[in-house]
Parts: sequence; C-alpha cells; structure tokens
Amino acid sequence: YSAINRKKLQQLSLAGAILSNTIFSRVEIEEANFSYTQLDNATFFKARLSHIDFSSALFENTNFVDAHISHAD
Repeated sequence: YSAINRKKLQQLSLAGAILSNTIFSRVEIEEANFSYTQLDNATFFKARLSHIDFSSALFENTNFVDAHISHAD
C-alpha cells in the first residue's frame, strides 16, 4: 500500500499513472490531472478534490469515503 496523508497538492499531474492500493487520507487536491490514471483498490478518505480531470480514468474498487468533490471532469 501507498499512503498520502494530510497534504495539500496543487497542479499535480498523475496522468497515465497506475495507482494500486493507494490511500489518499485527509488530502486537499486542486487543479490535478488524473486522466487515463488506473486507480485499483484506491481510497480517498476525507479528501477534498476540486478542478480534477478524471477523463478516461479507470476506477476498480475505488472508494470515496466522506470525500468532497467539486468541478471534476
């Protein structure tokens, strides 16, 4: 597992990344590119996501738990 905890991430590009068993816990992500990203068994826990590009992303067993998402494609 990989975990990202209590971070503020801005203008991040994870386009095309393979993120298996990743936990995003209490993160704030703004203006990020997750296009074509493969999210297998990922969890966004109490995450705040805004202006996110999820176009053509693959979600396999991905959970959004108490997450706030705004302006996502």
